[in-house]
Amino acid sequence: MSDSHKVEDVRDDEGNIVGGLFQVQSKLVAKGGDNVDIGCGNAFGGEDEEVDESVEKVNNIQDESVGFGYTETEFGAKSELKTFLKSYFRKIMKNLKSNDSSDETIGQFKSDAQDIVKFLVS
Repeated sequence: MSDSHKVEDVRDDEGNIVGGLFQVQSKLVAKGGDNVDIGCGNAFGGEDEEVDESVEKVNNIQDESVGFGYTETEFGAKSELKTFLKSYFRKIMKNLKSNDSSDETIGQFKSDAQDIVKFLVS
């Protein structure tokens, strides 16, 4: 992620912060072109640009040419998501232990991991 995107906490239905997760607002932008947004939007008083419908619109986080090239991952069932997260979290735990992370860091990760699974699966 980049500091050009406002990072926000993820909150559950009760308004509690879900530790270990964050969210950013993405938007559709014109691919190509010379429009460079340094994160200030229209803060310097520029005029709104006319929209050219023939220009390809892409997600400013997913697309490789204007974003980070992230790949959307879809799961057909909750069980697939749980299996993926279990494997992913095991790899993270292995890495934390091999890097001699503190017991406090490992404990926080375990707690956050449980909250993440609960949030994503519910």
